Amino acid sequence: APPEPSRARRVGTRATLAIAGPFPWIGLVGEVLIATTTPAWRLDLRSWRVTLPGLPHDGRRPITAILFVGSVVLLAVAWIGLVSRVERSTASERTRTRTVVLVCALWFIPILLGPPLLSSDVYSYGAQGEMITKGLDPTVDSMTKLTYGDYIAMTDPIWRSPQSRGASAKAGGNPYGPVQMGLAAAVVTASGHNPALTAFGFKLLALAFV
Repeated sequence: APPEPSRARRVGTRATLAIAGPFPWIGLVGEVLIATTTPAWRLDLRSWRVTLPGLPHDGRRPITAILFVGSVVLLAVAWIGLVSRVERSTASERTRTRTVVLVCALWFIPILLGPPLLSSDVYSYGAQGEMITKGLDPTVDSMTKLTYGDYIAMTDPIWRSPQSRGASAKAGGNPYGPVQMGLAAAVVTASGHNPALTAFGFKLLALAFV
C-alpha cells in the first residue's frame, strides 16, 4: 500500500534536507544566536522577543557584538557549504532547488521571531503608515503632526521633524513613493495600529518580496 500523504511528505522533507548535510543546522544555530542576542531598539518598549537563558540581549558589549559577528560567520559558512554541496549533488534540479528553499525557510523562522536588525527605520515606516491612515501625507506633512502615540514615540528623533535633519530637508522629509507608503498603511491597518505587530508585518512583507 502507498504511504499516507502526510508521512510521505515528512519522508520527502527529510530526504531533501539530507542532501544539504549539516549546513542547514549550522546556519540555524547562527540564525538563533542572531535573533536571541541582537538588542532591541532602545525606544521599542512593548515588542516581545525570543531569548535564551544565559545569553545577553540588552546590547551589552563586547559580548553582544562578538556573538553577532560569530553568528554571521556561521551563517556565511553554512550558506557557502550548502550551495557547494547542493551543486555537487546528483539529485534532480527540482530536488536541489527544493532543498535550498526549505533550508532558507528554516533559517527565516528565528529572524522573524527576533527584533529588527541593524536599523530602526522600520519604526519610522510604521509611523508614516499611521500618518496615512489618519489622512496625513508623509511626503508633505512632518511626522510631528502625529503629536503623540506609540508610533512616533518609537521613531528615531532624527526622522520626527525636518528641523532635526537640517534646513535642506523637505517639509515631510519622506523619500518614498506611493507604493511603499500604501504598503506601510496596509501593514499598520492589518496590525490593528499595534506598533509591535506592525514591525512584524514589515518582516513578513520583506520575506514575501524575497
